[in-house]
Amino acid sequence: MPLKRLAVHSAKLTSFPSAVTGCKTLEILNLMVNKLGEVPESIGQLKALRELYVSDVKISKLPAALSTMTKLEVLTASQNLLTELPDLSKLTKLKKLSVKSNK
Repeated sequence: MPLKRLAVHSAKLTSFPSAVTGCKTLEILNLMVNKLGEVPESIGQLKALRELYVSDVKISKLPAALSTMTKLEVLTASQNLLTELPDLSKLTKLKKLSVKSNK
């Protein structure tokens, strides 16, 4: 059975799990409340992703590759160190964007 949803909430991760980008059928990814430091450009390989939760993961930027994730409907990146966002204009299905409480 293909993996559709992965939640690694509050797991004390200190880096983005590289194996995640191999999950081509992943639709929902929740990495909230970890200490990732960054979300890599390779996240753009998750073309089926509809929901991405990266709030409170200590990131200072979001990868430009997000602009290629055209199925993305929900993006939460609150409580980080963000000062700007990548171009999200191609994300025509985006319904919810939350970036509150950043730097």
